[in-house]
Amino acid sequence: MIFKNSSKKIKGIIWDWNGTLLNDVAYSIGCINELLVKRDLNLLTEEHYKKVFTFPVKNYYETIGFDFTSEKWELVAMEYMETYWQNMHRLELFGDAVFVLNKMREQNLKQFIVSAMEHSKLNRMIMDYKLEQYFDVVLGIDDHYGGGKAHLGNLILEQSGLSPDEVVWIGDTYHDYEVADSIGIKTVFVACGHQNKEILLQSGCTVFETLSDIRLM
Repeated sequence: MIFKNSSKKIKGIIWDWNGTLLNDVAYSIGCINELLVKRDLNLLTEEHYKKVFTFPVKNYYETIGFDFTSEKWELVAMEYMETYWQNMHRLELFGDAVFVLNKMREQNLKQFIVSAMEHSKLNRMIMDYKLEQYFDVVLGIDDHYGGGKAHLGNLILEQSGLSPDEVVWIGDTYHDYEVADSIGIKTVFVACGHQNKEILLQSGCTVFETLSDIRLM
């Protein structure tokens, strides 16, 4: 049960995409390790990755050894995305993602996606996975640099007519909390994504192990 003492009935869910519905953690680590190998930098294990990954992602790149005084951040970001795109058709949703999306729809909840993935690529993936039926609006960012997405959350509220206390944001990184909190939306986490549970708990928000553990009243 989520927010059982909420003053308003929950009418909408804003979903993050990568690491929340899309199971791309191991794949993302493999992609960044390809870039690290080329630069003779230390490779990431999953444990270390989930400790250092953050937004904006430029900060995370610098933490793991990239030097943007010797190469341009924009070129490195594009190199990563081109590596990611090469085999992203092999990615799968978390095994319980469609089950949970169906459960939310059965409760007549509006569902949205807000992602730091580039908008056209995100929409292509949603169509490839045949998920259009679940979402009222799908929004990604307009570049490949993994910046903030608060403006997208505000756009969802404007387009849906929902107030912040009628919406729950479900994500897998502390940045999801920062974005949601900045516009007055409460956050719920799943700990199967790009940051570890200890980081997520620092927000004071509810953290579930998997999507299937989420229950809405």
